[in-house]
Amino acid sequence: MCIRDRALHESILIQKEAMSGLVRLERWWEIGQLVRIWIDPEKELKHRYSRHASRLRNACMFNLTAVDPVKWALQDALQGVDTRELWPEARNYFRRKDEAIRCRAIRIIGELHIAPAYLTLKRLIENPEQSALHCDTISALGGIGDNKAVRYLISLLDEPARQL
Repeated sequence: MCIRDRALHESILIQKEAMSGLVRLERWWEIGQLVRIWIDPEKELKHRYSRHASRLRNACMFNLTAVDPVKWALQDALQGVDTRELWPEARNYFRRKDEAIRCRAIRIIGELHIAPAYLTLKRLIENPEQSALHCDTISALGGIGDNKAVRYLISLLDEPARQL
């Protein structure tokens, strides 16, 4: 069983071990695949993975929270790691028409502290047509927590008349 498939194994302990291994080996492409599963599990698990992921795929068809163990194991494995390599994987979800998918991508960017997303998140906040995403976007900027994001969040506080 390859390390990517072990990351989708039904056992959370095997998932954590495999994801930690991917992070240690800096296998950003495979980690990016796991981020895509976290953002849109129904689409991403549909055809790509071997039989080792079949239980997760089947569970996600009925309940999206089935991907939560993948999320927790991935967050744990990425603690203290520079996650900017994951931005290309997450960026594509901003073009989706499905607002729930875009919203999930925004939250995940904040949870994984993906700093290169700063400009895209800032543009979302400044776009009045995207007002449904503003709360999650502001929260994601707080999750990123780098200096630019913090300065921008402070600037939002300095403009009380601004409509978000």
